[in-house]
Amino acid sequence: MVSIRLLLPLRYDHISLGAGTIIALSREDAQKLIATGIAEMAEPERAVIEPQETRVRRNYSRRADHGNL
Repeated sequence: MVSIRLLLPLRYDHISLGAGTIIALSREDAQKLIATGIAEMAEPERAVIEPQETRVRRNYSRRADHGNL
């Protein structure tokens, strides 16, 4: 299954999916919608993680710069 984000709204009978909706489809179906410009790949958001020691060192240097030790 592949997650895609709809660029255009889709409507069928009484069902409506608005633009921006993220849905999961099989790889083949997702590729069809991406190829026609109806959808784009929806990558999961990834957090940037850095070691705690780096954060502490950076915060300490900021306080030292401002004279707030």
